[in-house]
Amino acid sequence: QLNRNIFSSIFESSEDAVEYQENYFYKENSHNYISPDIILGGDQDIKGDMWALGTLILNFLLNKTVFNGYSKITTAQSIFRILGSPKNSTLCTLPFFNPYFSTFESKSVKEAIEELLNQSGIFLNCNFIIFLANLLSYDKNDRIS
Repeated sequence: QLNRNIFSSIFESSEDAVEYQENYFYKENSHNYISPDIILGGDQDIKGDMWALGTLILNFLLNKTVFNGYSKITTAQSIFRILGSPKNSTLCTLPFFNPYFSTFESKSVKEAIEELLNQSGIFLNCNFIIFLANLLSYDKNDRIS
């Protein structure tokens, strides 16, 4: 938790600092890094953290937020639009899975990452692309941890 004293010197009152801390840091932007299994009702664990690491690496490489959404559900849609349909994955068994998510184009995560990077003029070693694909695997059991 952030130190309230630091923020109280920036804001009019410590109440404003606490409100800013709670509303901005914990709710607003974090959904762009949450793994689809957590968005769809799975448990948070180290595998979810590995997804976030993969997302950060991809964001740094492309110099933009790749899985951008204004809510968790629109972020999930962004993930599936870019990385492909989650059908035939364990995501289909999660509590908040919507059959609509299976309507996106089917492709492997590795191919999707390669395509995304190549469109931006970034050509990386095949092993690094495989590493990224393993961080961003839909099936958390296949994800690096």
